Amino acid sequence: MVQTDYDVAISFAGEDRPQAEELASALQKLAIRVFYDRDEKADLWGKDLYAYLTDLYRNRARFCIMLISEHYASKLWTTQERRAMQEHALRQDGEYILPIRLDDTEIPGLLSTTAYLCWPPETAGSIADAVQLKLNQIAHSAAGPQAGSIGGAKRTTKHALTIQQFQLSLDGMYGKANRGQSVEYTFGYLSQTVGYLSKAVSQREATEQDFIRPISWLVATASKVGTDVQDAFISRYPNLCPSCAQPRCVCFRTAKKPPNDMPAYRVKEELYLARNTIINRRSPVTFDFAMACIGSVFPNNEIIWRYAGPGFHFSKVAEVHEAISGLLTGKKKLSALSDEIADVLAWLLGAWHIALPDKSVDQEIISYYFNGCPVCQRKQCVCSPYSGRPQNLFDSAVLADVEKDLVYLRDASPEDRQDIEELQKSVRVVVDTQDDPMARLTLNQLTLKLTRARDAHTGKDGAEIVIPIISVILQKLEKAYRQ
Repeated sequence: MVQTDYDVAISFAGEDRPQAEELASALQKLAIRVFYDRDEKADLWGKDLYAYLTDLYRNRARFCIMLISEHYASKLWTTQERRAMQEHALRQDGEYILPIRLDDTEIPGLLSTTAYLCWPPETAGSIADAVQLKLNQIAHSAAGPQAGSIGGAKRTTKHALTIQQFQLSLDGMYGKANRGQSVEYTFGYLSQTVGYLSKAVSQREATEQDFIRPISWLVATASKVGTDVQDAFISRYPNLCPSCAQPRCVCFRTAKKPPNDMPAYRVKEELYLARNTIINRRSPVTFDFAMACIGSVFPNNEIIWRYAGPGFHFSKVAEVHEAISGLLTGKKKLSALSDEIADVLAWLLGAWHIALPDKSVDQEIISYYFNGCPVCQRKQCVCSPYSGRPQNLFDSAVLADVEKDLVYLRDASPEDRQDIEELQKSVRVVVDTQDDPMARLTLNQLTLKLTRARDAHTGKDGAEIVIPIISVILQKLEKAYRQ
């Protein structure tokens, strides 16, 4: 990535200075290098501003934010700044101008197909969050595959997989496939996978994949709305409980309030200071780090789960949807949604800690995505929408294929013909009706009878033909349903 003096330069009309100043402040709080004229008073003093600003908006920033308004369209200086930006944009492969509409004024040279943000409903804070995510994506793209990232990463403990690296890698793998989908699409899969996980945890049958899927869809949902998951988590859970602000939660004694009548604003201050401590220590914020944090702050989680079950904790997903709805209707800020996303991640990691205490989240995620998308095995997913692996409903296409294999088995094993034909009838009914309970029964019967047939044919004439066919069918049945 080309080095620049600024991450972002803001171009605006004087009448829109209040918004420009608010945005500059929000960007600076995220440690983003921003050009805002009043902050550069000493440096600008005595310079030829025409030449200096033309060069700045043309060459010296990674992105230029254009605050579009009726005032912007009519000013001489902003017209010159715009022309400098557009000249750079023509030479650059990728976005350079980030337009923000304060009203509906049309700007010469800015195509109507260019994506933009509107302020409102956006705020300075939500725009700054979006800029930070875009800068992170550019940095990751320029760096290429790194140890610790997913999709071809080396499995190593030397380089940790940070939550931010995972979000960027996942966006690189699925961003193109998800770009045309709404946030409701990713949230739908989040709800589905959390539902299946809740069932698996309740039955004490949860696997690593059961957890990785909802974690992935949660992160994908966050990317759709512009939330940095890593920052959201350490802001919400910086080794402190967000309700009582204690390193070991005492909410069960204080009714979710801080002890000693600490004012609410002080709780926020304590969380902010603790977050900054994590950042300043430069410790990698990995999923394992986050899981250890949750285990330390909420040591009673396992007791709660053993007696009350996981249902209450997983209901947090419903609050994510409520926050998404509020964001889309302008009733809630992005920060509120980010908090809900952090809550769901916290409970997912808390559940992992209880169900799979000896497993590393980071290493299991790297293994899961080692070859890219687990379905299409590509570094950049090419799967069609809604084409993910069946997780709890049977795959009728696999059963239709099994039905054909049963014909070969019937012909190869005449003595089993009657039993095989009965199985064929059951498979045909399931394929035709898509009946889920019938599918479960049929798959169990197929597995049981074919296993017995394989054992009965071992060592007999024709075994070299019959047994391979049975083995192929049994392998397909494993893929047809999550037993």
